[in-house]
Formats: sequence, structure tokens, C-alpha cells
Amino acid sequence: MPLARQILVSRAASRRVEAGAAWLAGRAAGEAVLVLGASAEATGRVAREAARGVAAHAAFAWHRHTLGRLASQLALPAMVERGVVPAAGLPFEALCARVIHDLAGRGELGRFAAVGSRPRLPRAVARTLGELRLAAIAPETLPEHAADLARIYRAVLDALARERLADRAEVMRLAAEATRAGGGGDLVGLPLLLLDVPAAERVEQDLIAALVARAPSVFPAQWDPKLGIHVT
Repeated sequence: MPLARQILVSRAASRRVEAGAAWLAGRAAGEAVLVLGASAEATGRVAREAARGVAAHAAFAWHRHTLGRLASQLALPAMVERGVVPAAGLPFEALCARVIHDLAGRGELGRFAAVGSRPRLPRAVARTLGELRLAAIAPETLPEHAADLARIYRAVLDALARERLADRAEVMRLAAEATRAGGGGDLVGLPLLLLDVPAAERVEQDLIAALVARAPSVFPAQWDPKLGIHVT
């Protein structure tokens, strides 16, 4: 089947929802569709808008997810096989706090030693390292002036491996890997609506690209074409 590709770019949220709903309502009655949005509220809004113009049963096969929730589902078989569990958000911040505490005890925090006891440091480090991981930037590629951060980064990666934990970036990577390999269960390979899906970071782009490659029809409705979703 030839791939049907369209893209809508608009800064007006109402226009994006309207276009996405029109595309969704135009699918065959009862056709399974994967709706990815920036939030559960966003996917619910576009589904409700589309459901106004279709038969009551038509929306039952619309699967609504955020990218993070879908990634967790797609990555689950690989995580079970490898014996790892997800650790995003607060668990990842707690891991960073333990690493910082251990490094401080060994006098290895470098320039961060002056603020090592401040309660906001683990959150700041977790946020920074999370962004680096999502951008697929390894600690050894950081500039020389960031050597102290690179040391913390390597220690956090070691802790993740030792404790068999998968941060958000690793979950996204495993999900993309499973999708490219033909896994993903019933959700992969469906017509795909992308509504304001965050795709600014490398691992997010990789997962979306893998989903797009297997979808028979894709409709991205985004506010900015630079977000990294490319449909050809």
C-alpha cells in the first residue's frame, strides 16, 4: 500500500485540533488509529472533536497515547527480558541525589562541591543529564570545561547500569529499537495522527521516525516545522 503523507503546520492550536479531528473523522468506520499527542488532554480533545461527526462506535478503535506512555508500552518486553525497570522523574532525581552524595563523600564533585549540600542540586543535575540523554550526548563528548559534570554524568550512567534502571531516554531508545525490529504489538503499523508531539530531542525523533516508517498513513499537526518531525 502506498504511504499517504500530509503535514499541517499552524501556530493556532484550534486549527491544529480542527485539522487533526477532520483527518481522524475521515478514516473508515471502526478503523484502528493511533493518536499521539503532547498530553492525554490533547488526545482526548481531538478525539472528542472528531467523534462529533462519526457514528458512535467509530471512535472505539482510536488508541490515544502520549509519546512517553507509548514508549513505555513498546519498550516493556525488552525491559522485562533485560531485567530493568523504568526510572524517570522523581526516581531518576533520587538516583542523581545518591550519586552526588557519594561523589561528595569522596571529594570528587569538583566545582560542584560548593553547592553539593544544597537540596536543589540533584534536581538541577537530573534535569541537565536528562536533557543530555535525550539529545544522545555522551559524557565523553562534553567540552573540557564541563569535566566535573561529565564525571557526575558517568557516575549516574554507572548507577543506572548497576541498579538495572532505565531512564526516559533508554526507554525511548528501546521502544524505537523494538519498533524498527518489527515489534510493538497491535499499536505499531496503524494510521498515525501526531498532534503537537514533542520531538525536539534525538531519541524522541528516532522513535517517531520508526513509528512513521511503519504507518500506512500519517498526519502530523504541529505548531512548528522545526520540531523534528519530517514526513516524506
